[in-house]
Amino acid sequence: MKRAKRTRDDEPIPRRIEMPNGDLPKRKVPEAKRMRMQVDDPIDLYANGKRMTKKLPKPRAKYRPYAPPNFDCLGPETYQSIAATRHIEIVNVEPGHDGFPTKRVEARLRGCTSTPLPPELVAPNPHWGQIPEDTQTTATTIPFTTAPLPRVAHKNSTMIGNMREGLKRRLEQTKGITMLIIPFGAGNRFTRENPNYPGQVTAFLQSLRGAGTSQIVVVPPSHQFTPPTRAQFAMPFAYVATNIPPELKRLLERRQTFAFQIDGKKHAFNAVAVPNDAPTSWVIANFAGGSIADNPNEMRSALEAIINTLFEDAYVTREIDKALATKGVGGSVQERKIIALSSLSLTLIQRKNERGENSPIWQLAGRPIHDNHKDHRMWLKTIRRITFELDDMKSLSSTTETVGCVWCKAETHSSESCPFPKLKDWKGPTPDAEEFVRPEPPYRPDAGKRKTKPTGIGKKGKKNRRRPEDRQPGHTRS
Repeated sequence: MKRAKRTRDDEPIPRRIEMPNGDLPKRKVPEAKRMRMQVDDPIDLYANGKRMTKKLPKPRAKYRPYAPPNFDCLGPETYQSIAATRHIEIVNVEPGHDGFPTKRVEARLRGCTSTPLPPELVAPNPHWGQIPEDTQTTATTIPFTTAPLPRVAHKNSTMIGNMREGLKRRLEQTKGITMLIIPFGAGNRFTRENPNYPGQVTAFLQSLRGAGTSQIVVVPPSHQFTPPTRAQFAMPFAYVATNIPPELKRLLERRQTFAFQIDGKKHAFNAVAVPNDAPTSWVIANFAGGSIADNPNEMRSALEAIINTLFEDAYVTREIDKALATKGVGGSVQERKIIALSSLSLTLIQRKNERGENSPIWQLAGRPIHDNHKDHRMWLKTIRRITFELDDMKSLSSTTETVGCVWCKAETHSSESCPFPKLKDWKGPTPDAEEFVRPEPPYRPDAGKRKTKPTGIGKKGKKNRRRPEDRQPGHTRS
């Protein structure tokens, strides 16, 4: 059945909209007008206090790299030198200021950082400073040196270099009761000429306050590879002392160096804790050659050039940013570079060569940025490969020569400048100052060996013989 068509007359009459109070009906406000803020007219509010028009969202602040603030407003200050940025200043350190007997220039952070620095990034250089005189530990049957002592920080290879792998694993399990004893003048010759040294050190440790009735045991070094026969100061250096009580262990770590006399013979040693995976030495590189001078102004200019070069190096920037960003340090790449490079220092090391001529060295030191030895070694290699350009056509290149003291095993002075025998209360051995000695280079048993080609059967069943063009001239097949 068809529906009837609707006509115009059949449409319903539109109902008149009645508004309260006789007001006209409100039309829909366009979105552009609805979102616009009313700044000229007074703001109308609904009865519940809400705004009639919405606020526009605030524009996002433009990113600006962080830089520590300067404090010029606090008063006039005079800075000797500025490196790379105004937030790194370079100052001279007078010899003997902190127990360090030589000239040094160091960089310092000027200003504050956006984030608080962790303790390892504010600790001072462990190679500097002085251990105060100890007057509370003199009650012992074997007297030892209690005068103020220079601080010593050993690198990882000095402590456990060329040590047997099985002994290293056992040290990791007994860190709480074990200490490493590095004798004065340690090396393969010292171990060979002093077979009774473990017993003498044991008697001395037992005499110290805090030893109690514990059965302390000291064992000689155990090498992984046999040192060369002609070497005198080859690794390993460290004797191992175990079963040490906590009070005695704290004393050994605090005093570090002990000099005493027993059985009519003078001895001295450095006591160090078993190292962790984190690097302990701050030494980065040593520079030798004609550009080295005993002049603080030239040292300051050289350190400024080193910081400027490292500040602009792309690889150094990536390494610093990666290392410090994982620790939550700094708010920008620029700030992290400032924090890392503001710990650098340049030290003058006086020494003589085999002919008795002066051969000084500049030593670059700085806080390690990595917490493991693998990344730290790559960081050192990166800096040592860089040639730093100085004024007057001079340049600095890292030397591969081993620099340090064969007696106390420190890296911050030469053997003839060792400060320990010069102490007023030194009871240890006194080496001949005129004797020319140098630290032994690291022993690598595989160095210099030629890699032979395999002579087995190849993939195709043929022997790997040398090709005719590889044979030496005049060689004929039999």
